[in-house]
Amino acid sequence: MTYKGQQEFISTPDGAKLDTMWVKSELNEGDVTSPAVLVCNPNGVFYENLGLFDDTFFKFFLSNGFNVFLWNYRGYGRSTGSISPDKFCEDADYLVQHLVNIKGVARLLVHGTSLGGALACHLSNNPNVEAIFADRTFSSLDSVIRDDFGPILRFVYNLFTLGKWKLKVARKFLMSDKYKIIAADPQDTMIPDLASLKNGVARVSLSQVLRKNHNVKPGFFFDVC
Repeated sequence: MTYKGQQEFISTPDGAKLDTMWVKSELNEGDVTSPAVLVCNPNGVFYENLGLFDDTFFKFFLSNGFNVFLWNYRGYGRSTGSISPDKFCEDADYLVQHLVNIKGVARLLVHGTSLGGALACHLSNNPNVEAIFADRTFSSLDSVIRDDFGPILRFVYNLFTLGKWKLKVARKFLMSDKYKIIAADPQDTMIPDLASLKNGVARVSLSQVLRKNHNVKPGFFFDVC
């Protein structure tokens, strides 16, 4: 299935160019001030592949009057720049600013899947975002490595990334006072259930209660998210 959209390359403050696509809902005749959804892709998926994967949510948003903004992360597809989770977060904030200040979007939802869910949780603390949908995502990047491959590879991963590629997703989710939805799949073949956001939110919440009421010191169990 194909969709009519307007492609735009957006330059970031550090000089990267992000390949984006603005798809207008026919229900509101493309009124840019209508509610919009910023879609953050799973790792390794380009927005051009949307028709090849499950586009149920994409069609749902358009059929309910939401304009949809798609993009490829820096270093993916025709987007330039070096791949970096921290830069992905900066780019996501910059795109929100673009949607509000340039496109005139007044109400913004963020839907992110897998890696994109981590960005959605990051954006849940952005004042211009009204709500997020964290779809089958993780509590932190290093928790995925630990639960998929074990503590040794987790150590190697943190060593080679200098401990910078962590993305503490659960903590950002809990910090936000926005409308938030978590979707999880216990049978997910990419993200182990123990490393899922729902599990991480439960762990962090439990650790906060124990620290406050029982003076339990931080440890391995509580600091993995």
